[in-house]
Amino acid sequence: MSYKATDNAGNTATCEFCFNVIEFANPIKELACNDEVQISLDQNCEATIGADMILEGGPYGCYDDYIVQVRYWTGGGLVDRNLLKAGTQINGQDIGKELKITIIDPETGNSCWGHATVEDKLAPLLTCPRDTCLPCSSPTTPSITGVPTVIENCGGASVSYRDNETQGGCAAGYELIIVRTWTAVDASGNQSTCVQNIMVSLGTLATVSVPRNYDNIEEPALNCNEKIDPNKNVGPHMSDFPECVDGYLLDSAYWLANPNQPNIYPNRRIPRVLGWNCIDNPNSPNYGHPSPDVVYYPAHRQWSQTNPLCWGPDTRVMWHGTGRPSGSNCSNLAITFQDIIFDLATPNCNAGPIGCYKVLRQWTVLDWCTSEVGGHNQIIKVIDQEGPQVLYPDSTNQYGNMDMYRKMGCTKTMVIG
Repeated sequence: MSYKATDNAGNTATCEFCFNVIEFANPIKELACNDEVQISLDQNCEATIGADMILEGGPYGCYDDYIVQVRYWTGGGLVDRNLLKAGTQINGQDIGKELKITIIDPETGNSCWGHATVEDKLAPLLTCPRDTCLPCSSPTTPSITGVPTVIENCGGASVSYRDNETQGGCAAGYELIIVRTWTAVDASGNQSTCVQNIMVSLGTLATVSVPRNYDNIEEPALNCNEKIDPNKNVGPHMSDFPECVDGYLLDSAYWLANPNQPNIYPNRRIPRVLGWNCIDNPNSPNYGHPSPDVVYYPAHRQWSQTNPLCWGPDTRVMWHGTGRPSGSNCSNLAITFQDIIFDLATPNCNAGPIGCYKVLRQWTVLDWCTSEVGGHNQIIKVIDQEGPQVLYPDSTNQYGNMDMYRKMGCTKTMVIG
């Protein structure tokens, strides 16, 4: 055996020595095997079975000289998962199996056998995501706070978490503290845990983001004929997976923007947004006005938690909302609004059953911890953006005199025949 040492300057020195492996003196010829052995797989989900694991008593000769034969207890051929490695190899596919291990002395032909069980006793290596601090307007789901990394020696592991929450407040200086305990369990029942600490801060006026205007400048104005229809039945327009939607529900803009994708959900086919949501509480002073909140499509009829085809609940927007200031989840922030309506409808103007108007939505935000008050004005326009339609045949015959059509209102449809 040789050792070599090198310092930082590159100088080296070596030393060598020899050793001899000498068998036990006067080894016995009779063999005795342990009749019950548990064999644990290593970090690579492997184990090497040698004679020293099975033989008991002694003294024996060199263990490497004995022949080791492994079979399943129920019978069958020899088991060796890697013929290129010395010794008899087993791995993850043998977990839980009962083995019959036979040891043979090649010099005398004497043999014995023992019973062994293969086990995985190593728990998954679990590393938690870093501790973090979030604003109170942020979700605290793992998609935001991170998920742990798992290293499992013998395949996969299931990962779950449990939250222990401590509510804060103005005096405490925080909104919420979450102690998130992650647990990983492998197929053999070995488990490991780690802890992630999440602090949710109190809201401040400086961190509140405001909703955008729907004024054809920041966002498109709302079409007066696209107000929510609460009786709308989209069920007949849900196609079977993988298309999921028919031509009526299909978002054609998304479809045209992805010409090279498979014509299936969600690569190219998704349901379109049908229009805008409105406030449906008749006791509200803002009844019938555009709602800040979205309405989602119901879960697709083929979707289930065990077989999540197409889309599930709260996934695809059916009727969009005009938005709220962030911070509505913050316990120290009170958020409310008041609408001022500017009616745009004019006499003899067919603006649809809803009419055309502008909304000046005055948002007010109060910080209960500091008594600070902030505000924001949001502009929402509900307008008729479709021009008049003229329907005419391919050819006409005109007899006599025809008075020129005079446009009397905002929109008219004329048929000449």
